[in-house]
Amino acid sequence: MSRRRTVLAAALSLLPLGQPLLLGSTTALATGAVLLANQTAFAQSAAVFLKRGYAKFQRDDYEGAITDLDKALEINPQSYIAYTLRGAIKSQLKDYDGAILDYTKAIEINPNDSDIYYFRGQAKIENSELSNQISTPLSDAKNPLIRIRKSAIKDYSIAIRLEPEEAKYYDKRAFAKFLIGDYQGALNDFNHALLFNSSDYTLYRKIGITKNVSGDKEGACKDFKQAIDGGDNLAIQLYNENCQDKISESGNQEFNNRALSMIAWAKGVENEKSGKDQQAISDFTRAIELDPNNKYAYNSRALTRRKSGDIKGAIEDYTKGLEIDPGDPLIYRNRGINKARLEDYTGAISDYNMVIEITPDDSYAYYLRASLKSDLGDYKGAIADYTKAIQIDPQDAAAYTNLGNAKLELNDYQGAIADYTKAIEINPQDAIAYSNRGIAKYSLNRFQGICVDCCSDWKKALSLGNETTERMFADPKLDLGWCRNMR
Repeated sequence: MSRRRTVLAAALSLLPLGQPLLLGSTTALATGAVLLANQTAFAQSAAVFLKRGYAKFQRDDYEGAITDLDKALEINPQSYIAYTLRGAIKSQLKDYDGAILDYTKAIEINPNDSDIYYFRGQAKIENSELSNQISTPLSDAKNPLIRIRKSAIKDYSIAIRLEPEEAKYYDKRAFAKFLIGDYQGALNDFNHALLFNSSDYTLYRKIGITKNVSGDKEGACKDFKQAIDGGDNLAIQLYNENCQDKISESGNQEFNNRALSMIAWAKGVENEKSGKDQQAISDFTRAIELDPNNKYAYNSRALTRRKSGDIKGAIEDYTKGLEIDPGDPLIYRNRGINKARLEDYTGAISDYNMVIEITPDDSYAYYLRASLKSDLGDYKGAIADYTKAIQIDPQDAAAYTNLGNAKLELNDYQGAIADYTKAIEINPQDAIAYSNRGIAKYSLNRFQGICVDCCSDWKKALSLGNETTERMFADPKLDLGWCRNMR
């Protein structure tokens, strides 16, 4: 649901941390095309070394890759991507100190990429010399491992501030908190990860482990069972070791049906990703037949139905999902979005209200509710919700732009100009903010002659390809030729 993405969008990933029962499998490195697409400011020769270094990295020639990246950085010392890639390679070589230094340099060059903070946090956790077995977490504040893990938590926190809807950031921060004995903080973060990735059933296993270590055996068993229901076979061992009744991997028909249901669901997800929407819907339907309580299948079928134009069918599936899990805020949010598409604004606002009741720190729910209120002419209500969204996420440029729009509708031109200016500070490419700030300035100064500042904003919006501004300049009734000819 995020409306902002980092410049280096998930271009790299690191080795898994620690015990596999807690952390799951390794994430593969993404393709070089994504990594290299955004680096435009270096010399051609630096680009050659960067690409060659990445190619060697893909062939596991780590030393050769580092040599080429060193040369790329000699030519262009401002290539934060080269530093990030070299840091990832050093992490593979277990040179975590070197990796941390490279990530730190990348952050100095580009402090707004959440993934680099995430990678540095990962390197710090690796550097704390984790055992490959789940051990008693450390809680002695004087222990140097505690200090580096707390430093990693700070990195994850910055990543979350920059990209507050990325589940993996909460997941890894939770693990770091687990390692220093902050179980409640870990549980909070694991649950936040679930909020943004409700289909990751391995998170239930991690929550169960955390509850088990902190003494909540009953809660742990429930979460292990939830992970098993989602198809996480690793959780079976934990359930059998810690809970009274035992689960057979093959002797329980109900369990088998749930497992087969998850297999059908996973197949549907792959078909949906491949653009085979009708086959995906059939897979999700089969998953539901095997396990009528598989909320993931209902949610995925709803998303696919919506893509196919069956909005009513999507709403029906979301409603069924809420019957299974009435406390899932993401289902309420998605159902609200689809109700709004059918112009059921009252129903949509009711769903957004539920999201906010369940997760009062969900800035996007306030944003969505504000947008509907604005469409309905309730500008004061929209202003209140956009303001709340900004309090939760002060870097949300879209919320500032829309807050300015609501104020503009109420003729609060000064307030609108201030909000558009803040949006532009956060996102200098926000063409709508420039265009509407020009309108607000024009409205404020329309009786004072030619508005030079308005013209400057409109020309900037034009340069960014804003179609509304182009239509304004093409409209003879507005007579904006004076602005087009102004230098």
